[in-house]
Formats: sequence, C-alpha cells, structure tokens
Amino acid sequence: LNTKALLTALVEASKEIGVTVEKVSKLKCGAIFDPQKGTITHGDKTHKLTIKELELLKLLVKAKGSIVSYELIEKTIWSKNNEEMTEGALKNLIYRLRQKTSKDCITTMPGIGVKETK
Repeated sequence: LNTKALLTALVEASKEIGVTVEKVSKLKCGAIFDPQKGTITHGDKTHKLTIKELELLKLLVKAKGSIVSYELIEKTIWSKNNEEMTEGALKNLIYRLRQKTSKDCITTMPGIGVKETK
C-alpha cells in the first residue's frame, strides 16, 4: 500500500466517523501550509503560525484564489473572541504572514479584502 492510497483511505474513514482532516496545501507562491501542525514552510524555513495567522491562511486556502472580504475575516478571526478588527491589526497580520512566506503570497484589495496570489 503506497502513501497516497493510505492517506486517501484515512481521509475517507475520517469522513465516515465525522472527523475533519485538514489537508496540507501548497500555496500559489510555493509555500507549504500544514493546518494540522500549524506551520508554513517556504524555501528551507518552517515557521510556527499564530492562531490568527492559521485562521487567515485557512480562509485563503478555502477561497481558492478568490477574494476573502474584510467582513468575513473580521467575523471569522476577530469576532469569535469578541474583538474588533482594526485596519492596523489586519495589516500587521498580513505583514507577519508575508515575512513567513513571500511578499507576493497575499494581495490586499483596498476596501474589499485579501486573496492568495503567486
């Protein structure tokens, strides 16, 4: 049994018992995102992600290159902790993720949202 077949079998089994397995994703910029471990690897460096970095990357991966609105980011990341998202806080979060990947990994769309880019 090869590794790919085993992984497929585990994912299918987890669906049957109601466990969600979040897959490792390769971002368009080449970074490898592992939501299970909470890490991002770009080049030869692996970085541990903060909770907010992890949540934003999950949103971006789920959007598959589409724009993630500021409203959805605030609702998903900040509101569940009864926090208000400020422009500065979001800019800082994106800055930190770009430091761990590349400056071209996330594009901001002023007044609209953010998206994953090459």
